[in-house]
Amino acid sequence: MLQVAALIEKIADAIIRQEGEPYTSTNPGNLRGAPWITPLPTIVNGGIVNGFWKPATRAIGEAGLVHLVALHVAQGNSLEDFIGGHPGVYAGFAPGADGNKPNVYIENVVKWVGEQGITIDPTQPLWNYIEIELPT
Repeated sequence: MLQVAALIEKIADAIIRQEGEPYTSTNPGNLRGAPWITPLPTIVNGGIVNGFWKPATRAIGEAGLVHLVALHVAQGNSLEDFIGGHPGVYAGFAPGADGNKPNVYIENVVKWVGEQGITIDPTQPLWNYIEIELPT
């Protein structure tokens, strides 16, 4: 069990590794948009270029990915739900329609998170891996 921030960080790091973007990329998670930023000020957003969000800095891009992972944890999605999607509801973070192989993507994220000492069942809600410390 992990603190919520540690779980989110480890999943985001594995996604960045899977995406394979160079360190100079401002969008290491290859996010298509940033709908949580409304309106999209130019200090945060360079717009959408070739279908992908172009944040102003890598820090903003990583924060966007962390935000997206956190939303899926809070929604009770599993890694399969988040990455592979729900037919007719949500296309998924790495849909096959974009040339991704969702099953391979999920396997890699599970493996790389596992290398950090966390075993995730990709079919279980991600919030199952969060440890809550109650005040004494």
